[in-house]
Amino acid sequence: MLDIPIFAVILIMALGFGIVLFLIKITLPRIFRNVLDHYGRRLELAEQIMNTRRAPQEWMARHAKQLEAADATQRERIQGRAVRLSVKRLGAVINFLRNANIFDSPETKRTVLNELVRVRREWQEHGWSHVEPDPHYVLLRNRPEESDEAEQAESRAI
Repeated sequence: MLDIPIFAVILIMALGFGIVLFLIKITLPRIFRNVLDHYGRRLELAEQIMNTRRAPQEWMARHAKQLEAADATQRERIQGRAVRLSVKRLGAVINFLRNANIFDSPETKRTVLNELVRVRREWQEHGWSHVEPDPHYVLLRNRPEESDEAEQAESRAI
């Protein structure tokens, strides 16, 4: 009589342990992917800002729609708001990079941070003309490889 309850307890514990392992197996990769996407996205934003010295297109999506429908007085106000928001978001990227342990050397970290601080200062001093996004910029990871470009050029020539 005592053997059946012990067997049932062991069976229930094993089943519970299996369910916990299954849930860990499913959720852990998602958590890591989300964390890596979050950090990777901030690094891509820093890359884009340093390469173009302009705000990323995604930061301006809402403002771009408002600018299309705005008259001259509203346009200036919307642009000012877009500049302030971009400066604030750039500050968040700078703070992230300042605290991140992703650089290979302190000199690299200092160079990147100094460059981004210079860009932020330019945005604050010059306003919309220096913040307006570059619609033609393509992230490095989305660019075709050089060998692919050469092959495409050859196929077009033929």
